[in-house]
Amino acid sequence: EAVVDLHNTSGSGPSFGVCTHMDRQHDALVSLFTQRLIVSDLDLGALMEISDDRVPTVTVEVGGRLDEQAHELAYEGMCRYFLADTVLDQGDTDWGLELLRDPIRLELNDNVTLTYADQPNPSYDITLKTDIEHHNFGTVPGDTLLGWATGPERSLFSALDAGGRCAVTRLVRIEDGKLYPAQPLKLFMITNNAAIAYSDCLFYAVADDGSTICS
Repeated sequence: EAVVDLHNTSGSGPSFGVCTHMDRQHDALVSLFTQRLIVSDLDLGALMEISDDRVPTVTVEVGGRLDEQAHELAYEGMCRYFLADTVLDQGDTDWGLELLRDPIRLELNDNVTLTYADQPNPSYDITLKTDIEHHNFGTVPGDTLLGWATGPERSLFSALDAGGRCAVTRLVRIEDGKLYPAQPLKLFMITNNAAIAYSDCLFYAVADDGSTICS
């Protein structure tokens, strides 16, 4: 009837669901577990990308792997999933989902070096603040210090919007060696693990109202 790809995030953060398109069935599935839904057609090879009308498929990240609340949320959501008469009808699980549409990934360019610290480290191209993960799913004003960086933004980062256009300068700006959001944003899946930042991305971003970031 449906597939739920359920797991933890590598760091700490609130729960959320992900699907490739929004409809009643996907909404109902995610609502069993969480009140946040990311709608994205990014081609990342994820299980939820196989979703169709016959077998609605979603990914649910229940929270950090060391967060006890994440384990409780996963268990309670699975109970609702297995005990519901139908899992594709919102019914009492309609919590009013917060929708985040078409996020953009901020990635590191090749050969760019990164570390995490509470002050700039001149041995690295980018130093992100150690508490940057605290901004997960929060609105981040444009004057929020994310870290420190040297060089033009596009020489350090890469980011493409849904139309394939470079979006780096819509996400971040560097001013006097300090790294800030380019505009008020909502950030999520922020990592403070350099290995993940190198192999995957630094974070995902949408506009502060949850909409896609326009050019």
